[in-house]
Amino acid sequence: TGDAPLNEVLAAGMILLSGWKGESDFLDPMCGSGTLPIEAAMIAKNIPPGKLRKSFAFMNWRDFDSELFEKIKEEAQPLPFNHTIHASDLLAKNIISARTNARNARVFNLIQFNVTDFGKLELPLTDSVVIINPPYGERMTGSHLNQLYSMVGERLKHHFAGNTAWVLSSSNELIQKIGLKPSLKIKLFNGSLECSFLKFDLFEGKRKLVVIRKQQKS
Repeated sequence: TGDAPLNEVLAAGMILLSGWKGESDFLDPMCGSGTLPIEAAMIAKNIPPGKLRKSFAFMNWRDFDSELFEKIKEEAQPLPFNHTIHASDLLAKNIISARTNARNARVFNLIQFNVTDFGKLELPLTDSVVIINPPYGERMTGSHLNQLYSMVGERLKHHFAGNTAWVLSSSNELIQKIGLKPSLKIKLFNGSLECSFLKFDLFEGKRKLVVIRKQQKS
């Protein structure tokens, strides 16, 4: 795990809430130990949670039906995935952990890993989903966090137009530093922290307001 690992169930829920099902590219530019990109790969390939586990507690139930369980597992067939999951992080140690975790989950070949500062990341993405879980103040404080969130907003607006971004944070003050207006806000809990999961529709220039007037019949 990284310094502040994201729970796998929360990560999978965030991806499902974003509407991403593997029909476009996916980017996590602050991937840490790789939880979001790994869960994205499993969702894209239709790999059931816990598929690699050898045993479950319910196998000890007196009425456990092993034949039925095997039949259920066979019904979860892998799906084709023709896009790319991008995972990057500023710290090389995080990418090492993420690669190891992806290998253990058997989805390593579905993810492109890079040691890159999001402030310098250039990817030609269109109609893709970007999910970011930046620090909330638990590991960074003061002006560094303000600069980080401002950078996130600048990069999303000027370098990732034409995509949809989601940001998870527990700090409303830091969210304001992004400088973009969210189109959707969902309350989630990351452990004991109440967080906002914000959707940003990224477009070039300024959004045009179209007003349609209904003509009155004379």
